Amino acid sequence: MVKRVPNPGHAPGTLPPMLKEWGVTHVVAGGMGNRAVALFRSMGIEVVTGAQGRLEEVARALASGNLVSQENVCDHSGGHAGGHCHG
Repeated sequence: MVKRVPNPGHAPGTLPPMLKEWGVTHVVAGGMGNRAVALFRSMGIEVVTGAQGRLEEVARALASGNLVSQENVCDHSGGHAGGHCHG
């Protein structure tokens, strides 16, 4: 099942516990910071980064086992505004 939900905010660590409580097993994103990836993984949630395309196509690729994580293009090493991206 794919469900699109609004992001509850950008406070670090807010999203992983909420999604874990909902039974989420995978998170797919265009890009994600390393700390966020580590938080999701520490809760047993698989993270796939580098995803591009329409939601339906990406969901089909994930369900069929054909969606693989690409190099994580997000980091915050340039300061919050400089290296900031969320997919």
